[in-house]
Amino acid sequence: MAFNNPYKNRMISGAPPGFSLTQSTNPWAKPPRFTTVDDALGFVIDRLKNPQYRDQTKKLIYSGTPISVLARTTAIQGFSENLWNPDIAELIRPALMMYLTSVAIEDNDDIPFRMSYEDPRNAVMREVDEDYNYLEKMKTQNPKLANMVMNQMKAENNARDKRDSEELAQRSRERFEKKAENKPTGSFLNTPVESNKA
Repeated sequence: MAFNNPYKNRMISGAPPGFSLTQSTNPWAKPPRFTTVDDALGFVIDRLKNPQYRDQTKKLIYSGTPISVLARTTAIQGFSENLWNPDIAELIRPALMMYLTSVAIEDNDDIPFRMSYEDPRNAVMREVDEDYNYLEKMKTQNPKLANMVMNQMKAENNARDKRDSEELAQRSRERFEKKAENKPTGSFLNTPVESNKA
């Protein structure tokens, strides 16, 4: 006797709702392991105390991987393994970034590293563009204040240019003095020739 499937060749032949939750391969078939931010963050910090993971993390940071990317990747990885839910994943990211920053500077606080994937020069240029746009609006709506701001900016630029030129002159003097100290006393033409008399 053949098995009679009432759903076969019908529009409702798909799996019933909740079917995926009954499969053993589904990592979300049970509640997450950590349900509070403190527990989830403690788990990550304990794992990073392992010298092997800590060294790998430092290598990633020093090779140029931004700390924000590492924190986000860690949070998403924990969610994909059902260690915590998406809310916890988002909430642990700021604290995780702070901890990863402390890991980055624990050996030497002069080592450069990146906090975000954006080039810092782009952020500076965007800030300059925003300031310029605000100044243009200020010229039309508050010209008196715009004039004061422009005069202050000119004064600051002049002071910076003067300071830079003084530093350049000082470096040039130091370089000239160093060359004068290392200058040989005579020409190679004046060096005495050893005679080959026997």
